[in-house]
Amino acid sequence: MPSFPYTPPVAGFLDYGKQLDVGQPTVSSASQNMPDRWPNYIEIAGLTINHIPELITLVQDDVIWQLWLDDEAAAEAFQANYPDRDPDKAFFAPIHAWRALGQLQVLEAVPVLAQVLSRYDLDWCWEEIPWALSLMGPDAIAPLLTTIANPEISGESKVFLVETFDHLVTLFPESRDACIAGAMEVLANYEENIPAVNGNLCVFMVQNKVVEAADLLEAAHSKNCVDIHFIGTWATVQVELGLKSKADFSPEEFRLPPMPGFEKFDEMLGTLQTILTPKKPSAIDLGLPINRDHLSSDPLTLDIPRSASQPKTPASGFRDSSSGGKSKSGRKQGKKSKSSRKKR
Repeated sequence: MPSFPYTPPVAGFLDYGKQLDVGQPTVSSASQNMPDRWPNYIEIAGLTINHIPELITLVQDDVIWQLWLDDEAAAEAFQANYPDRDPDKAFFAPIHAWRALGQLQVLEAVPVLAQVLSRYDLDWCWEEIPWALSLMGPDAIAPLLTTIANPEISGESKVFLVETFDHLVTLFPESRDACIAGAMEVLANYEENIPAVNGNLCVFMVQNKVVEAADLLEAAHSKNCVDIHFIGTWATVQVELGLKSKADFSPEEFRLPPMPGFEKFDEMLGTLQTILTPKKPSAIDLGLPINRDHLSSDPLTLDIPRSASQPKTPASGFRDSSSGGKSKSGRKQGKKSKSSRKKR
């Protein structure tokens, strides 16, 4: 039987379970900054730099991560390795570990957490690891850039890693210039980045009004290297940065194409919107009195009194006896227009 790799207080992380609000939040539970709602693990567990190696081991513990597969084999493997621990509680131990590493500002954990993000495709990782990295402060920017440049880290993971720049500016406003420089360094490789990475960097530039990044952003958009569903078209970006006004562009220049794989969904949505759009009720629908003296015997032809100088032309959409019974509007009336997708 393998030896248990953890000692107190790190061993206690396997017993915290899903009660992720153990102890008192560091600031306020109403805060919009995720780390402000995390327990202060340093105070609760009495953590020091001596516990860093075990925390790094715990955050990568594959025996525990396999529990997320929710299958019998994973549970049996866990019990074989950790017979005295409850798998339903240990399930959350890596989450507690990366939070603690962030609070301890362990810079050597930056590439480790990036590997975890790349290896485990879970929303807990997507949402929390960038915040844990940002807790490490401005000194985390250099190892973050090195990690993002690492080809072993998946492009999808880098989409979330670049969010660290925005979180750093939130937690450490004095790091804004350094974060902008780092984000521009990553964006400079827009042709190597996947479009979603560039899209997320575009969001960061717009939110922080980084006007000096305009040339770089334009180049990335001109080569179709940006996922525009993150914030909008190049026209939208220019307006948001204050470089131009909305009046400088046509509506078409702001319109987003359907997201890849959702074309049929958009078509169905457009049809549904057409069906559900209320139509203007007729006088008959409203039960209003109708002067039938102006109705001809042909129910499809409306004879409206006109002045002598006004030519008598059938109303659009009604049958014209001179055209063999065909509608002047033709077959186009039967087609439905595809609704445009709203900006994300």
